Amino acid sequence: FMPFFADFLIRGAGAGGEPPGPLILGMLMALSFTMPHVVIIFLSPIVGRFGTYGVIKALFWAKLAFSAGVLMLGDKLPFFVSLFLIMNRVFTEGVCRLMPLCVSDLIDEDLVLNKRDKTLSGFIFGLSNFLSKPGASLAPMLSWALLKQPGFDRDIQMSATSGISGSLLTQSARDARFNLMVVVPLVCAAMQLFFWRRYTLHGDRLRHVKRTLARSSSGKSTHVIYDPNRGTGTFSRDV
Repeated sequence: FMPFFADFLIRGAGAGGEPPGPLILGMLMALSFTMPHVVIIFLSPIVGRFGTYGVIKALFWAKLAFSAGVLMLGDKLPFFVSLFLIMNRVFTEGVCRLMPLCVSDLIDEDLVLNKRDKTLSGFIFGLSNFLSKPGASLAPMLSWALLKQPGFDRDIQMSATSGISGSLLTQSARDARFNLMVVVPLVCAAMQLFFWRRYTLHGDRLRHVKRTLARSSSGKSTHVIYDPNRGTGTFSRDV
């Protein structure tokens, strides 16, 4: 839906009342697809230093702060609206690219806690996709259901048949589109932060899991008494 919001909001807020040309809108779309990959490259050393948990948490906070800031500024500044459209995609894609690392850590933890001979990587990754993929399909369907409400539907049909740009829409229609564009990421970021705080496989607990796997891979028998609540354990090794 990014082209939809860009067409109705940025075109109606161009400098001097003039809508930006298709070149600017094309550059905006190109940046929204290329910037996430560039950012992930620069995030790699940061992830190695501060951990996946901390980087993902920072992305959630950045998304929340950016959404709140744009909501307070409104849709009168096309530069910030354009920047929000790009950065919102960067934050979302960044989390999606880093999340498999967390799933890999969960696989390692399962191996340690249950003393398995082999990992259940296929099962855990499959379960993760089974739970996450429906959301990626339902989100556009729910968004389209909102856009098909009487007020939205009338404006969409008018713009499609008569070529009405965002500058000719009523202010109430523009406000509704802007709020939908900003409030949804704002609410999602707040919920993500709330649930992300419950993810405990980081810090000392994650280091303990990695140390246990490293000792096991040394070829010596390792028995672990692990306390998942404290994230610590004791080792009994047979040489």
